[in-house]
Amino acid sequence: MLPTKPHDWDEALAPEKQWQAAYGFVEERIKHLFDKLQNPRHFTTDEMVEFLYPGDWARGAGITARKRIYTALRALAKHGLADYCEPGPQRKLKHTGKLVTPLIWRAPPPAAPKLCPHCGGVL
Repeated sequence: MLPTKPHDWDEALAPEKQWQAAYGFVEERIKHLFDKLQNPRHFTTDEMVEFLYPGDWARGAGITARKRIYTALRALAKHGLADYCEPGPQRKLKHTGKLVTPLIWRAPPPAAPKLCPHCGGVL
């Protein structure tokens, strides 16, 4: 179940927590989120963080927790949640002019059925 209280996130993502535990917490919540969504939709990274831990809730330790969610998502996009994200359209930043490619988070595509190498039937 997704935590709804800021204290849950603050505790799970506290700076003294090991990164493996903190990132695992975020990974578990995102998988649960996409499993429970009735109408699968796409999220940008900013929308995902806002959905998981709204900025209005962030005070003190909450600001640190939200930063750690961003860090976790960046790492998990390459490893634990690679099936849950894809690169979005490139855009240019207003202030620096740098080109960036945001991540788009979505439910993973359904797995292709395994086929028998001999007869071609579905296993």
